[in-house]
Amino acid sequence: MDTSKEGIKHWLSKYPERDRNWLATQCGVEKRTVDNWLSSPRDIPAKALRIIESLMRSDAELHESREEPQSHLVIRTSAEEFDNWSRAALAKGQIITDYAIAAIRQAYQGELASKPAPIPADPPANLIELPYFGTVAAGTPAAELDTDDGTHPVPGNYDPATHYVLRVNGESMEPDYPDRSHIVCRKLKDGEFAKKGQDVIACDASGAYFKRLVYRKDAPIGTGPRKAVPRLISINPDFPEVIPAADCPIMAVVVSKA
Repeated sequence: MDTSKEGIKHWLSKYPERDRNWLATQCGVEKRTVDNWLSSPRDIPAKALRIIESLMRSDAELHESREEPQSHLVIRTSAEEFDNWSRAALAKGQIITDYAIAAIRQAYQGELASKPAPIPADPPANLIELPYFGTVAAGTPAAELDTDDGTHPVPGNYDPATHYVLRVNGESMEPDYPDRSHIVCRKLKDGEFAKKGQDVIACDASGAYFKRLVYRKDAPIGTGPRKAVPRLISINPDFPEVIPAADCPIMAVVVSKA
């Protein structure tokens, strides 16, 4: 980098926006002082020469990186404010562009520090692939549950050997189980029977049903006591309420929504 007086003159001539008025502002002096530096035999003051060298280096680096994408920031200010910034930069031994960039970066870091730390997102739940057996009727019969239709991922710790997923088809179990929602079911063990209040999957010759198990007392026969018998009901009151459980054996209990 040529920082001789001739080298400085050549540098100024290469850039239309670089003239002696501009250089005087960067160095915090009047234009006639710059004229004296470049025309008299006396050496340029060391402090001013450091500023000029920094300006020339910045231009050289910019020229070398022209092929890289650049972002440009234009700051419009009054002449008085610009002079004040130039004096502040000179007091720190910086050129005004470096001074301004440092101030902007400092303000940005302060803004980041003032913001609360982001709340970490909940870790993803453990997913397990359960057998997916298609749809179950919630209002009308669906296909039998004997066809493996692949798998369905659900969060939790279920055993794929005893649990599976169904898609609700119908509105008889709304609002608890909307139409087209998915449920996780557990197969009943041999000799096991569902408990009162459980949501269950039952199946007859027409297909599979999604219902809730309750106990209702039959009408008295003669003088004998009324007996509580199991019934399968819909949650949605718009659908038929009672199906005798004896006519529709229970295959599984619903343990959660998928």
